[in-house]
Amino acid sequence: DSVVPASAAADERPVIVVDAGHGGKDCGATGFLNGTHEAQLNLSLAKELEKQLKELGATVGMTRTEDIYVSAIDRISTIKEAKPDFMISVHRNSASNSKASGFSTYYFNPFSAVAANSIFEATDQKGLYKHTAWSFVRWHVFFLCRVTDCPTVLTENGFVSNRDEYNAMLGEEQHQRCAYAMIEGMIKYFNS
Repeated sequence: DSVVPASAAADERPVIVVDAGHGGKDCGATGFLNGTHEAQLNLSLAKELEKQLKELGATVGMTRTEDIYVSAIDRISTIKEAKPDFMISVHRNSASNSKASGFSTYYFNPFSAVAANSIFEATDQKGLYKHTAWSFVRWHVFFLCRVTDCPTVLTENGFVSNRDEYNAMLGEEQHQRCAYAMIEGMIKYFNS
């Protein structure tokens, strides 16, 4: 599947903004046993999403492409300038309970709920994460989710506090499979 019809002109290609959460001085959650932090893991997955989306013909904007701090206001500016058809924010979860695991999606605006469900279902069906009490689609007031320019979905791609999920996050294959699953969810959303 492609995110665009084969006959689509360049200006008909969907514009997708990929946000790699955290970055620079804001390292996010620290990995199991204080290893690679969330911001680095988010950027690796965001870059894989960018690569696969471009291969499928989408125009992709990134809120950051290196491990630097980008303010929430600057992220919003990037989104607004891109005039996207879809925005996805990549994060990792953490909990005091080391057994906490799973994938979740968040949205704020009601029109983003279908997009959040599509991303969740496609990822959940691939079995990349255990389906647990921490696996869900949920409304939340996250700042970036409040963008009204396009459907906006924030993803929590496993727990850095869970040894098995964290170890999987360090591998390139996991990034490829997760990006592929989330893109399947986007395609399902665009085709709905």
